[in-house]
Amino acid sequence: MAAGDSVTAIATVLGRSRTTIYTEVKRGSVVQIRQGKARLIYVADSGQLTYEQRLGSFNTMKLGSIESFILWVEEKVFKEHWSFDAAVGYAKRQCIFARNEMVCTKTLYNYLHQGLLGVKAIDLSLVVRRSMRKSIVRKHKRELGQSIELRDATIETRKEFGHWELDTVQFHIAI
Repeated sequence: MAAGDSVTAIATVLGRSRTTIYTEVKRGSVVQIRQGKARLIYVADSGQLTYEQRLGSFNTMKLGSIESFILWVEEKVFKEHWSFDAAVGYAKRQCIFARNEMVCTKTLYNYLHQGLLGVKAIDLSLVVRRSMRKSIVRKHKRELGQSIELRDATIETRKEFGHWELDTVQFHIAI
């Protein structure tokens, strides 16, 4: 790649989304004065430093730093058949772990579905029993014509063809 390549070309070569490349360029751009003019120039070291500073600013996947909590939860699930929610609630209430040594129930389930835990979905009875698909409620079911009670009074005379009622069930008695 040569300097000045388009973001699309860079994304194609690296196998990344264009948005990822735009984000990196924005993160690593610094103002430099060249020939008396201020210009935005991409500097990889600046982008890396900005990225590393940002890592601590939000909750990234912190499996490594909460290993003791994860092992404790897995033990409760396997030996005592607890749910993730019960384990997290108990740990919070009993102050077994500090807040930064734990993750919430939702994060545990995310780790479960990503295959990052020793626990599998089959080990948690409610995960297996519950369907993740949402039920579809149809608002407008197709109506199949008018009710027989709402028919016109002229039909009762049965003078017109097609306004007759009859049963088509035959009954045979075997002797």
